[in-house]
Amino acid sequence: MGEKLLISAMGNFKNYKEVTYLVSEKPSEKSSKSNDKENQNSFKSYTSTKALCEAFNPDRVLVFIPFTLEMLKENSKYKDQAEKLKSNYKNDKVIEQLNECKDLTIEVAPVIGRFAMEDDKSVLFYEKKEGINLYPNYVYYKLINWLKESKDFDEVYVDLTHGINYMQVMVYNTVITAVNALVKPNTSGNGIKLRFFNSDPYQPRKNDTNAELHVNEVSRIIVRAKNGFNSLITQVLSVEENYYGKINGIEVEKLMRITRAAQAGQFLLLNYFKDFIEEKKKYLENKLSGIESMDVKVNKNVNNSIVTYDYDLHFSAYIMHALLESLSKVSKGNQEGLSEEELNNLADAYANDVSEVLIKNEVNRSRGKIKQCEDKPTPGTQVKLDLKSPYNTVPEKLTNKRDLIAHGGLEINVTCVKIEKDNRLIFSYLGGKDTAEKLLMNF
Repeated sequence: MGEKLLISAMGNFKNYKEVTYLVSEKPSEKSSKSNDKENQNSFKSYTSTKALCEAFNPDRVLVFIPFTLEMLKENSKYKDQAEKLKSNYKNDKVIEQLNECKDLTIEVAPVIGRFAMEDDKSVLFYEKKEGINLYPNYVYYKLINWLKESKDFDEVYVDLTHGINYMQVMVYNTVITAVNALVKPNTSGNGIKLRFFNSDPYQPRKNDTNAELHVNEVSRIIVRAKNGFNSLITQVLSVEENYYGKINGIEVEKLMRITRAAQAGQFLLLNYFKDFIEEKKKYLENKLSGIESMDVKVNKNVNNSIVTYDYDLHFSAYIMHALLESLSKVSKGNQEGLSEEELNNLADAYANDVSEVLIKNEVNRSRGKIKQCEDKPTPGTQVKLDLKSPYNTVPEKLTNKRDLIAHGGLEINVTCVKIEKDNRLIFSYLGGKDTAEKLLMNF
């Protein structure tokens, strides 16, 4: 069994009321009657997050709280102010209760909006450029690094009850995107189960101490390596290319070609672009981590304060990082090429159903072609799959997109095979990286 994780995002929790939360032991499974209290666990708590903690006993818990909890008085570094904010609220009743959960991590996320303060003044939190860009990027950055620290997690609970308008949908999206990026094939094939919860709405009345709220499972997704990889590819390619062009420094046109090649199951082709993928992934990691060290500027007037996050990073940066994280799993970067075992494993784990069949058929056909050679290749030698043309000659006109896809990336005009001493086959492109760069232009 892998680890169980719980993720939540909150708004201003200073006025949260303690109520009774009812959590089904196995939502949607144990009883068809959602109001059947015999099938509900009852928890007195300030948050549904704590109730889920009690009900499911997760191994680790991650909670995001807003940077907007206090009015800033002067310019500061985001990281310094976030640490100060966490320290100021460590004895708050809500945080103290959450600290009863196992292995709690609290992160402060950059929130925007207009908020009323206790002195009847307002504070406005803005980004350097219009939009909600930093919140999803920062939540994703902290989340994916937190997930990487977990040991083979296989179940993730996400509480969408708390927070203000845009927070829930952005947490929902970033969790799915991060898990799609990280999920790997496992022997059980069970994948990672994501379960999303939201409690009944609550408008407290004066002296109302007996409210009972159901914590409802509102969505469930099981993410496996194949559907996670292809879902992320589809997510990226469903948006026009120039949308991602708002992120400087990632060579969008080339990256989109690589993404389309990945969608077509061109794993041998992707093998030649490992360095590019890792370089761009590292670049975006630095951009995402830069949010933490940004400056926060404060301007005051008679009626309010305006707080500006002095950092520019487009909303889609986290999606591009997730894409590169996913591509790095299938781009091996092996100098000699890919073995038949590696190609078959990649096809099993990540290719769509059509590409999987094409790749496996072509790998099997390659052995048959070698047996047809008049001069049987000896171990350590290399042959071109097109047995009729000279081995060391790169054709002037390379293969087209249709033929590449139809042959699972192993089109005979450009593919050669090395026979190892243990009889394994190693596939590569004649002409290596130069050929791969030209073939990429088909996508």
